[in-house]
Amino acid sequence: MSEIVPENYKGWKVWPMSNKSLRLFVAPQLGGRVLQIIFDRYPFLFTNPNLEGRIPDINISGNDHTWLNFGGEKIWPAPQGWGSENLWPGPPDPVLDGGMYDITRVGPKAMGIELKSAIDPYTGIQVTRKIRIDEASPKIWFTASFTNKSKSIKEWSIWPVFQLDTPDLSIPGRYLVSCRKNPDSKWSQGYKVMHGLVNNPQFETDEQDNLLVNFSYLAGKVGLDCRDNWIAFNDTVEGKVFVLTFSFDREATYPESTSVQIWTQGKGSIYSRGKIIDFPNDPEKNPPYLELELLSPLTRIDPDASIHFEYEVQTCTLPAGSHVIDRNQFGVIAKKLSVVTRDHKILLTGFYGFFKTGKVTLRFEDRLGCRLDAHQLHSWQVDPVYGLEICFELSKEEFSPHKGLRCILLFEDSDLTDFFEFERTELWFA
Repeated sequence: MSEIVPENYKGWKVWPMSNKSLRLFVAPQLGGRVLQIIFDRYPFLFTNPNLEGRIPDINISGNDHTWLNFGGEKIWPAPQGWGSENLWPGPPDPVLDGGMYDITRVGPKAMGIELKSAIDPYTGIQVTRKIRIDEASPKIWFTASFTNKSKSIKEWSIWPVFQLDTPDLSIPGRYLVSCRKNPDSKWSQGYKVMHGLVNNPQFETDEQDNLLVNFSYLAGKVGLDCRDNWIAFNDTVEGKVFVLTFSFDREATYPESTSVQIWTQGKGSIYSRGKIIDFPNDPEKNPPYLELELLSPLTRIDPDASIHFEYEVQTCTLPAGSHVIDRNQFGVIAKKLSVVTRDHKILLTGFYGFFKTGKVTLRFEDRLGCRLDAHQLHSWQVDPVYGLEICFELSKEEFSPHKGLRCILLFEDSDLTDFFEFERTELWFA
């Protein structure tokens, strides 16, 4: 096992993990959190500028009801609340959110880190986290575990919370979260407002029935019973995309019936802990960020037993001005492949981002599914740090003998181990 060599990040001692395009920093002394994830020099996670370099005093942190919100990504227990011993009354929390975690390097080529908390006397749990970074692509695997160290049965959900940085308030619509709504949702809108304005203008729906959270520096929270396994943060100016994937169990019970929650930090008021909490319209005192929060099923944990929750982060780049409307194992779609006729021309368009380097090829077939090899194939080299915008014309006369065409977008990764049909569409002439 290789030695852990710490670095300095904004005054904090951090333990780095990296590959050719991705870099992340872990801070075991700050509740075992991932403090930052950087892709292609773009820092995704919020780190609180008002707390840079500060270390919590474990003897008082949480006990004086002052939450030191350092930012980054951390693990909390859910459900949250203040009226029962079966609810987690944090943050603050002196052990799980602000305590020291043990850290070791693990796995092949030491591409992984394991973190372990102290035993929390209130919840009865000990948190173990395993974080592994892919050797060649911007992908991170997370496994979080709760072990019941008490002598009584507990019931908790594992609650990863990612705080995404949204520092630029000058461009409306720059930061956008997209997430597929459940068509069989228990809520008529496909989501429920949990905090803030019921008619919050940040919450919209796109043509693919995705919930869009258009960050506008307004305090609020929304929850979804999301059965699709992804949620994406989009910086529509830089084109950078941060995608979380996870599993959803349709038969399980989730805290507040939500598998995904999204919090937006900004001005405004919420009702929590039996009182109205006001957030000032002051980005220096009240720094802007938003949270992507995942929840595992609410699960009974016997003494000395453990529960586990796995989730992944993948990053890539889209053409500027677009956002994720769908994803698959190799990338994301911002504009589905479209084939339309214009006079005597056929126009093809589509916007994509890719999690791996490789080649994308556009293949044509006739109505019967036979390849039209006589027509020129179009191909592009793709990479996670660049978005792909397909936009070109073909002659309609070329395809008129076939009464139209079927277009198939194929992805082949650079090491030739995967070949995948990324998307298809078709156009038939009258």
